[in-house]
Amino acid sequence: MSKFLTVLRILLSVLLCPIVLLTLLSAVVRFTVYDPQSYTSFVDDSVAMSLTSFVRDELEAECLFYDLPFEVLDTPLSQQHVKAYAQQYADAMAKALLEGEEFAVPAVDESLYVSSVQAFFDSLPQEERPLDPKAAQTVGKELAAIAQSQMKAGLNDSWLRLAHRYLSHRFLAMLADGFFVLVAAVAVLWLAAVLVSLSHWRQSLYGCAFGSAVGSAFVAIPLFLLFRYGLPERLALMDSPLKLYIDGVLNALIADAIRLTVTVFIVLSVLLLFTVVFCLIPNKKVKEN
Repeated sequence: MSKFLTVLRILLSVLLCPIVLLTLLSAVVRFTVYDPQSYTSFVDDSVAMSLTSFVRDELEAECLFYDLPFEVLDTPLSQQHVKAYAQQYADAMAKALLEGEEFAVPAVDESLYVSSVQAFFDSLPQEERPLDPKAAQTVGKELAAIAQSQMKAGLNDSWLRLAHRYLSHRFLAMLADGFFVLVAAVAVLWLAAVLVSLSHWRQSLYGCAFGSAVGSAFVAIPLFLLFRYGLPERLALMDSPLKLYIDGVLNALIADAIRLTVTVFIVLSVLLLFTVVFCLIPNKKVKEN
């Protein structure tokens, strides 16, 4: 009977490895892949600066064509305005990816360009101003259209619909929905392994901690290696707003997944260390001869 209980305890500990692995994968899908923040959190000041650089290079060529000073771009292409547009763009992209909504490219605020060009025309002497009273509006709208064509990064609705089809796959949805069931299964296996043989509960805790730590390692270590590999940087995309958005999303997804899985792996590894030490503590029971 004792041998049967020992084997059962070991089987329960071994079973924890794949269950913990599935639980971590479920957590990654539920709290990272299906989290809209993972697709928008990458928009920061550095992204805004890089995006501004791409757009400004194109618009400065237009300024030369219209004989405008580059200063007219300072207000509409300020870091604040570019970052706000990039945030709107990322929000629309996340909704298209996760909810399957039609991807609607946010419109650039034309009034910023129109008012900036109009301010320049008003600073000119009367004889040097354009004869057309709507010149500022025409040029401003043209500059805004070019800016939007650059900042929309080349993404289209068909690409995002294809990505949504994969993200909404039934297997991923079931994996995410089963997170709490898997957590409950882990708890039940831990409890069952301890209750099966109360006289060897220390060894049961060690076996459970070992199986759980190994299961988490199978998720955390590959993700960490993927992060060290630098997948986004190795994509064959030239420097462009499109690469800026793709790099940002992939880096955010991988970073969030690593943060989650490595934290769990460290906690379970520390728990395993404690159970090893606990098993080495001599039993206080004194056998009577």
